[in-house]
Amino acid sequence: MGKKAIAVFDTNPEDCAATTEVIREFYRRQGQEVEIAAYTKAYPFACDFTKGRFDMAFLAMNSPLNLDAARKTAAADPDCPLIFVSDIDDYGLEAHRLMAVDYLRKPVTEEGVERAIELISTTFGRERIRMALKTSLHYDGKKQ
Repeated sequence: MGKKAIAVFDTNPEDCAATTEVIREFYRRQGQEVEIAAYTKAYPFACDFTKGRFDMAFLAMNSPLNLDAARKTAAADPDCPLIFVSDIDDYGLEAHRLMAVDYLRKPVTEEGVERAIELISTTFGRERIRMALKTSLHYDGKKQ
């Protein structure tokens, strides 16, 4: 298994560092390499977030600015799983609309990270298999 590239965006520097450390510790215990890019400002996060750059993104949802960053993230790379992180419930509906994989409560725990990663593996794994089957069963070399 290759090194995972993960983005963490939280405008609160302490929360950003704590979430980053929990993710890093989870992967260390799994014996997997991980590269985590942590952001506390929306602009650098938005500039770095390009299609295919990250395997997943943990986004703090605690302000309209962060919600706007989440929308731009989803538009920039619809294939990148999003995990919302918050200490409030105000953005649950928007998380659903943006097809977030999970909505973790602060402070983030290893159990929450593990659950989100399991959901990503299950959900995205099934979708890739479904798309591969659909492609192989319906493709005859001609445009339909």
